[in-house]
Amino acid sequence: MKIGSSDFSQYSKLEKSIKGVLILQCVVVCFLFVCLVIYSVLLHDNLTFIETQLKALLYGAALAIISTMLTARSMRRSDKAARKTRGKTTASLAPVFSGLLNKLVIVGGGLGFGLVIGLDPIFVISTYLIVQISASARLVLSDN
Repeated sequence: MKIGSSDFSQYSKLEKSIKGVLILQCVVVCFLFVCLVIYSVLLHDNLTFIETQLKALLYGAALAIISTMLTARSMRRSDKAARKTRGKTTASLAPVFSGLLNKLVIVGGGLGFGLVIGLDPIFVISTYLIVQISASARLVLSDN
């Protein structure tokens, strides 16, 4: 199957969007890390506080980035399926729904595991949400 220039440009737009979202998420994680360090230095002189909160912050950020990678994988698979069927069937949506199910199981299990090993649930879940919301904001702003 021959790929036309418009197909290639759409694929490169998808890859560019994915790369932009991942970069933004890494920047947000760095910002949250700096905020945690400043908060810990100003209000707490205890190093164990920053150590436990840092573990929770990094764990929540890792879950958010893994979630974005799973979504990107399902979007690539959906794009590939849509090209094969030329958009005539709904088979191109199957990778999206299977990817969402994988994301639900992996991220839900990851959050549960993080809580079982004793990470602070507020930091894990809030970091996950903040990093995911930053990705959503990137996608919403790029559409305008």
